[in-house]
Amino acid sequence: MTREPLKDRIHRIDGCDVKSFHVLFTEGAWKTWAIFYVDESTGTLAIVSDFGSWSHRWGGGPQHWGAPTFLEFLKGASEGYIADKLCYGRTRELVDADATGKAMMEDLKKRCLSDEKQGELEDDIADLVGRLKDGGGDRASVAWAIGGAAQELREYFELHEDLVYKTAPKAAFLIEQLIPAFQEVLRRAETDAVGCAHCGQSDGNRHRPWCPTRRRPMTGEEKAE
Repeated sequence: MTREPLKDRIHRIDGCDVKSFHVLFTEGAWKTWAIFYVDESTGTLAIVSDFGSWSHRWGGGPQHWGAPTFLEFLKGASEGYIADKLCYGRTRELVDADATGKAMMEDLKKRCLSDEKQGELEDDIADLVGRLKDGGGDRASVAWAIGGAAQELREYFELHEDLVYKTAPKAAFLIEQLIPAFQEVLRRAETDAVGCAHCGQSDGNRHRPWCPTRRRPMTGEEKAE
C-alpha cells in the first residue's frame, strides 16, 4: 500500500522552548566549539560541534530522569551513560588492530609449537592485523578481515573472541571532553542564576571587576575602579 508523504499527514505542530549553550573552547592557538541544545519538555539533548553531532530523547517528566529537572539529571549523570544514549546506533568501539596482534602473538608463544609452525602463524597474524588496519576496525570491516584470515589461524584462535577493542575517536572525544564540559557549563549556569558566591552578580559576564570567577577581561575603566 502506498502511503501519503509525511508533509501531507501533519497532525499537530507544538512549539517548544529550547535552551541553547554556545561554547568556545581555546587552548593557545587551538580552538573548537560546541552548541548544546536542551528541550526540557521532551527530555532531549542535542550537541552540534566541529567534531561531530549527537542527540537523544529521554522523554518528558521526572519519571524518565530520576531527578527533579532534566538539567539536574544531565548535570549528575555519568559521562558513559549519556554517551551510550547519544551514540545509540553508532560505532562506539573499534577493533584495535595492534593490540589484537600483540595479544595473539603473546598467546602463540605459550603454545610450545615448532619453529616452523610458529613462524607460519606469526605471518598469518601479521596478515590479519594488516587487514584489520585496512578496514578501520568497524563491524563490517572486521567481518571482512576475519573472513580472509588463514584457515590454519582459525584452528588455533577463536578470532571473534580474541579481538581487542578501543573507544572510537569521536566517542572518546564525546565521553572525555564534550560531556564533562557541558556538565561544567550547567554548573556555571546554575551559579549565575542564583548569584555568584563571591560578588552576588547573576550574569556571568557582569561579575564585579574584582570577582575571581569573572570570565572576561576587565576594561580600563573597571581596572580603575
